[in-house]
Parts: sequence; C-alpha cells; structure tokens
Amino acid sequence: MASREQQNKSIESFILNKAQNYVYTPADLAFFRKYDKCEDSELNENVVFGKLWQETTSMPQAIEAENRFNGDVLVTHGGSGKALTSAPMGASFHVMNHDYFCHEITRALTSGRQKENFVRYDFGSLAEYFYVGNTSGIPTYDLVITHPPATCRYAELDHDEMMADLGESDARTYYAVRSFAFVRQGGVLMVIVPRQEYLKTHEKIVERLFHIEGATFDFDVPVDTGEEFILKYTRV
Repeated sequence: MASREQQNKSIESFILNKAQNYVYTPADLAFFRKYDKCEDSELNENVVFGKLWQETTSMPQAIEAENRFNGDVLVTHGGSGKALTSAPMGASFHVMNHDYFCHEITRALTSGRQKENFVRYDFGSLAEYFYVGNTSGIPTYDLVITHPPATCRYAELDHDEMMADLGESDARTYYAVRSFAFVRQGGVLMVIVPRQEYLKTHEKIVERLFHIEGATFDFDVPVDTGEEFILKYTRV
C-alpha cells in the first residue's frame, strides 16, 4: 500500500501532467479525495460544515425550508472544497486557494455545484488584496468563511508592517482579521480553528479588530464541533 506521501505525490504528478483539455473521470475524483495536504483534509465535513451552514439559517439570505442561502459567500481557504460540497443551494461562491494543487482539486470536486450555485475560483491569497494599501475596491460578501492555516506564506505581501508581522507570528489571527475586511454591513465572518486554540485566537481577533475597525462588529458564543470551534463575528 502506498504511503500518504507517495499518494500525494502521485496526485500532484497527475494534475501537473494531465492534457490541457482533459476531463476528470469519477475515478479521478475518487483519487483526489485521498489527497490530505489541503487545509480542510482533517475536518469532518458533515459535522463542521453541517454546523456552520446551520448557523446561517438565521441570516436574512437563508430560506431554511428550501435549504437555500441566497447570499454572496467568500471562502478564503478552499482546501479541497468541503465548504461547498456541503453547502445549501443558491449561494454565489468566490473560492480562494493559495496552494495550486488544492485549487485544482477544489475545482474538480465542486464543479458539479455550479448547477445550483455560481462559483468563481481564484488561485491566490487574500493577502494580495492588501499589497498596495488601497483597499477601497475590496469586494464584500454576506458570509465569509475562513479556515486559516497555522502558517502564512504570503504575509510579506501585506503593505501594513504590523499586519505583516502578525501574519508571520500568528497566521490564524491574521487571516481572520483580514477576512473581516470582506464582510459587508450585516454580514458574518465564520472562523474555523482547532479546539485547543479557539479561546486565545478569539481574544486576539477581538483585540485586533477593535484596533482596526473600532466598534463595528459583534461576536457570538463560539460553536463547538468537537475537534474544532467556529468563531462568529458580525459587522454591525
């Protein structure tokens, strides 16, 4: 049996060497689901994202009886696409991935959702939006979902030296705070963090948000999903 590392390398090699117009088969998709280097690989999709989408049912964009969410959604770390494959119908998604292989895998595994949801895929990091310091053109969303990794490879792109330093020292807080810039009035940011880090991360997020945003946000009691917590912040 191939080791995880060998399996991941085989998937990466397959993606890099496929023909330009190649169409992935069901067997290819099953193969991609074994890739475990994306941010969401360890998340229980039914539990974590099931509870996350349940949290949206009180939002004005939700129609719970029809399992719909008629809002604009940004996913800052698409991982392998679990946030989308478990999503209700109706949402318009903007999915970012700063890892090329996860970007390709997300596109492959979630392309079928485009029958029910508009989906835009971007290969890049949200840190790029803060490169030149002009944030007036940042797009906004009703819901922003971030599952930030423990390290940030692109913090140096941020024009704000204090935030760039934060990205180097505390990537989870950095991505959460920067993600809030994309939340429109009345919108919600949901941050998925490991159980053992949620309280410390929440306190740091609140401190940084208040410094940058002032009293423009509120937060709810964190949602316990077992191994992870979902932190929730609303732009008021």
